[in-house]
Amino acid sequence: MPRVTVVNGYNGQEKHIDYDTSRPKTFWNSCTEIFSEDIKTTINLAYDERGVPIPMADLSDLVDGSKVYVKSSSHYIDKHYSRQNQRNPENKFCNESVRMLNLGGIKVGKSAIAFRYMNDMFISDHDATLEDWYLNRISIDGIKVQLRFLDTRGMEEYRSDLESIIERENMDSILLIYDVTDNTSWDKLEEIHNNLQKEGLLHDRTVSVLGNKCDLPHSSMELSHQKESVNVWSENADTDIDFRVGSAKSNHQIQECFVHLIRQKLYMDYESIETPVPGYCDCYQCAIL
Repeated sequence: MPRVTVVNGYNGQEKHIDYDTSRPKTFWNSCTEIFSEDIKTTINLAYDERGVPIPMADLSDLVDGSKVYVKSSSHYIDKHYSRQNQRNPENKFCNESVRMLNLGGIKVGKSAIAFRYMNDMFISDHDATLEDWYLNRISIDGIKVQLRFLDTRGMEEYRSDLESIIERENMDSILLIYDVTDNTSWDKLEEIHNNLQKEGLLHDRTVSVLGNKCDLPHSSMELSHQKESVNVWSENADTDIDFRVGSAKSNHQIQECFVHLIRQKLYMDYESIETPVPGYCDCYQCAIL
């Protein structure tokens, strides 16, 4: 019987269940029970780490260590977005927007990572003298998101106008990137992080650290040290800074890294949605009477 990590799709809280894969329907019951105090409605939606729906038929394929994000179609937050789409048809392609940028040293693969996520392709050669904006519309956990992403290629040095760029563009998320095969790129990333922390630019923003090029030989000892450093950053900033290693070339953990940042922003947005008072009918038909 596999032990599965289930995640509250509204706040990121993780719990574990021992799941009998021969009885898929018991998955919903178990999730509803363990999240009864938080979600308070019957759980019937599941998504993978990339935010893609998991059909009930595929729940029997879960293995030990699988991670599943769960929600309820009758939860007031999901109903909020459903009403939003009904009242404003132009929102059908976008419920929320996220602005994100990447930062890191030279030749760590910032543009390759951006291009891999946005176009599902790997590029090895590119013009490293310009900044690029990408626009992508995606669905994460049933929420339609418009992602505007600034690829800061050509900005390898921390510039005095970085603060104005982040604040002027109202960035929600920051992806910090280094090369796991090059220790000097980690030193550069620490410098970038320290400057961001000093200027107060990490406050109220979601942050992830991605070690690129894990498909090449690298030191696991160095990775352990780097992960510990990120844990210290999280403690000092009083926020959760995600750390993972991936590869733009093999697409390992690239999708998951972007989705994690977007999810963290969505969790912040969910907090601003008012909880309906008891007895309130929030159906669209009643709302327009």
